[in-house]
Order: sequence, then C-alpha cells, then structure tokens
Amino acid sequence: MITKLRLRNYRNHADTEIPLSPLTCFIGPAGGGKSNVFKALELLRRTLQTSPKEYFGAGWDDFAGVRSRWAGPDDRIEIGVDVTGFKAYESDHVAYEVEIGAGPVVTRERLVRHAGGAGAAPQVIFDTAQGIYITDKSNPGYEDSSQLRLAYSSPWDQRWNHHGNDAQEFAHAFARHLELYWPYHLQADRLRQPGRANGRAKHFFDRDSLSAFLLALRNNPKTADRFDNIESQLRELFPNLNGIAFVPAPRDELKVAFEFRGYSGVIPADDLSDGTLYTLGLLCITEQPYPPYLIAIEEPETGINPRRLKWLFERFADLAYREDGYPVQVLLSTHAPYLLDLFRDTPEAVCVMDAPEGRTRVRTLKTILAENPELPDDVSLGTQWFMGFFEGWGE
Repeated sequence: MITKLRLRNYRNHADTEIPLSPLTCFIGPAGGGKSNVFKALELLRRTLQTSPKEYFGAGWDDFAGVRSRWAGPDDRIEIGVDVTGFKAYESDHVAYEVEIGAGPVVTRERLVRHAGGAGAAPQVIFDTAQGIYITDKSNPGYEDSSQLRLAYSSPWDQRWNHHGNDAQEFAHAFARHLELYWPYHLQADRLRQPGRANGRAKHFFDRDSLSAFLLALRNNPKTADRFDNIESQLRELFPNLNGIAFVPAPRDELKVAFEFRGYSGVIPADDLSDGTLYTLGLLCITEQPYPPYLIAIEEPETGINPRRLKWLFERFADLAYREDGYPVQVLLSTHAPYLLDLFRDTPEAVCVMDAPEGRTRVRTLKTILAENPELPDDVSLGTQWFMGFFEGWGE
C-alpha cells in the first residue's frame, strides 16, 4: 500500500505530504485539494501507458493548466509515493518519484528499494539525476517517457544499463503494481448503459457497462458466487427484492433490471433511482473477483441513504483489512458527517484539507484533536466538523 504521497507544484498542492492508511478519508471544503489527490494518482498510473506529451497534449497550455499557478516557468510537477507490501516484495519499502517539466517531458525519475523494510540499505534501481538508468530511450515513441513505462511495457528486450535482472524484474513488478491504482467516479447515466456478456468479469471499471460486468460475473462458474453475493447484499438493503434480471436493449444488448415482490414484471435500469444504481455500482467495485491494489472513490455517499453509510463503511473496511486474499487500499473523499463518525476509532486515517490562500494544507484529524483538547468529547466527529471546529487549524 501507499504509506505516503508527496505532491509539489501540482494544481493547488504547492508542497504537501499526505500520510495514507489502509482506509483513508479526506475531508475539507470544496477546492481544498481532495480531488487533486485522486487526479495525481491517476497521472502517476498513466505515466505507465503514455508519454507526458500524449497525456497532456503537445501544447504548453495543457501542461500549464495542471501546474500550480505560483510555480515558476522552470518549476516542475513532482509526484512521489512510499509503498510497502506489494506482490512478491511484501517486506520491502519502496520510494518512487517522478518529475514532469516543460515540453512536457519526464525530467527526473527515481526508484529506490529497501529490501526487508525502510531501515534496510537502499538499492537505487534507477535515478536519472545521477545518470543511473535501467534502460535507454531509443525506442520510437518512447523518447519522452518514464523509465517505469519502459520497464512496464517491454521489460525483457531492452538494453539494460548498470543493473542485472534483479533490478529489471523489480522495476517491472513495481510498474505492474502501480498499474492497479484505480480511481472511480460513478455516474448514473453510465451505469444505465446496456452491454453484452463478453469475456470474463475480472475487473469492474466505472467506464464499463454495468450490465456486461454482471452478466459475465453470473455466467462464469468461477465467479458466479460473486454475483450471488451482490444479490444477497442487495436483499439486505432492499427487503422486497427478488433478484437481478436483464432485459433486451437495441443492438442485441441487455440492460440490468430488478425484480421486486409485489410488482409484475421487472423494473429496468432506466426506471431505477440513481441511488439504487450507485449502490449496485459500489457492490460491483467491492465484489469484483480481482480487485486492484488501490481504489479511490470521490464522495461514495452520493445518492446513498444516510442509514446505509455504516454498511458502506463496512464494505470498504472489509477490503482494506481483508485476510482472505490481498488487502485493497481504499481512499475516500466525503462531505458526509455521518461517514466521518465511523472513523472515530481511527482519527489518524482522516486527512483534513483546506486551502485558505489557494495552497492546500494537510493534517491528520488525530493531530488536530491532540492539539485542541478543548474540543468537546461528548459531540460526535461529524457534528464537530459540521460546526466548523476543524476549519482554520493552525491559525
């Protein structure tokens, strides 16, 4: 999981360091920098798949739009992560940093491994500032790409410099781990789209068809139990539900529908409430057979009845602290006081953000509570937040 995220000159993050837990909640006012955390993680993941010029566009204006407005013309965007416990290297501590400058191009990149933990001697896998590369950039179309993209895309046929196969294999494994950092932003209109049962249902992306994923999940004997789990949990929330059905749509596709007791026929997705579809989408995220290593969801309470927030919190906690299979790190942003109340035993997992002068500040709720003993103990965290007790800290 990511234990620390560092952002510099990225949108309204001038220079922030963000501690992360297995299940982390971001709170704060609109414009405080919460969404930009998720966008930075998406940018980090996309460096594996494309060059900065392809991602931002070749024009300077596209890149300038995501740089901090107070950054100088030669300043670079910097994104760094500290990572522990990824597949095949569970005991290692890893530090990765990438800088993107004018062009836009990758101007510096560094990957350091501490085999056995953070206190172990560092092994520099690559550090372009020191002239240590794991592969050259001679491949057409890869001239402006990151070293990690080269390791990710074609690790076995490059010309390797300075290191043997151990470093090569480590860079490849870390890139594959970084690939499975997925942000989600569920949209009701997209969830209503029809689809076909093509292939296996390994992963659920919010840009995919909900119907196609559920059909593939149900039709595959290896994943049918996941479909049953989704139906079972829906019945807990909707006691009159008989089950999930599918109805014909144009172009030989199918739309998801619900069967309810006391209703003749079925209710198709077009007639289901947004909240019902959000609930189903969240279940697809938590019940997918091969979840990513990290999921980030902005405002998962959208469209959800406040009484279901505890149920929602428990689904995410099950993922983050699961014992059957690898744990999934979960990052949430919320504006729901009731959801914040559920973090009362883990205030270190709540990051409070604001940007009083346009620049994001970050502190954990645990630190704020410790420095303000006068805050009332008999008032819930959500109520204290609603009343503004966590705003303007340090002023």
